[in-house]
Amino acid sequence: MVAGVRDFAVSSFVAAKRQRTRIDQVLRQLRLPRKLSRRERQVAAGCALGLDTKATAAELGLSPKTVDEFWRRVYRKLNCHSRIEVLSIILSQVLTQRSAATHQTERLVKRSHGPNHDR
Repeated sequence: MVAGVRDFAVSSFVAAKRQRTRIDQVLRQLRLPRKLSRRERQVAAGCALGLDTKATAAELGLSPKTVDEFWRRVYRKLNCHSRIEVLSIILSQVLTQRSAATHQTERLVKRSHGPNHDR
């Protein structure tokens, strides 16, 4: 019986670590506002993945009430009133970052080809 409990605990830990890695991957891509704490950014990233409160709580190893508290802090810090507003901010930042990256790439390509490239 003890071995069964130990195996369950180990498999639960491994699953939680794998899921947190998925949220952390999204965090690296989104670059959420630095005024949010790491946990607040993780909760927002869970929402960006389409997770509800219970699923986010399970993935982060938190209680749903704790996730709700993090949401209250996110709303206050971003001056938002809903998850849709938070997602709107995230989307606008992603689009701005991609646009800036595309512009930077175009400038580098033009520079590397030089002014006489078309001749």
